[in-house]
Amino acid sequence: MDDDRFAFAVDALYGVIDLPAPLASEVGVAHTMSVDDVPVPLTESANGSAILVSAPIGVLAEEEPARSQDVEALLREAFALTADNRAALSFDGEAVLATAKVSLSNRHDAESQGQGLKRAVEDVLEQVMIHGPKLSSGRPAAPVTVADTSSDAHAAMIFRP
Repeated sequence: MDDDRFAFAVDALYGVIDLPAPLASEVGVAHTMSVDDVPVPLTESANGSAILVSAPIGVLAEEEPARSQDVEALLREAFALTADNRAALSFDGEAVLATAKVSLSNRHDAESQGQGLKRAVEDVLEQVMIHGPKLSSGRPAAPVTVADTSSDAHAAMIFRP
């Protein structure tokens, strides 16, 4: 695998959004950008074939029935977004996260790689804006670094068509 593909993709994203990119030497295999005070970690997948874009949405209510109502509302609203939004919801204990996966291109096509990452960031942030204010706890989730869970059979995910 080409070791600089992640840094190239991050650079391409910043080029598409017309902002100065971080130095490639500072990027490594993870980079966190902040959009409207929402931390958005970009992490290279374990096998180096994709970038995981994530953001914390919030925290589920601690007590029932509010917790069940939160989960039901999240599932219902996430399903309604499947036609236009490719970000998935995941649960890490009480924390709810939005995550999208973008394939890293083998060819150095900055425009398409940057546009793909931009779309993933937009989809993740849309999930945050829609779901975050509706969670019963009213507590934001702590920023997290999302690991590549594609091989973890026990990871809770809402799969997209």
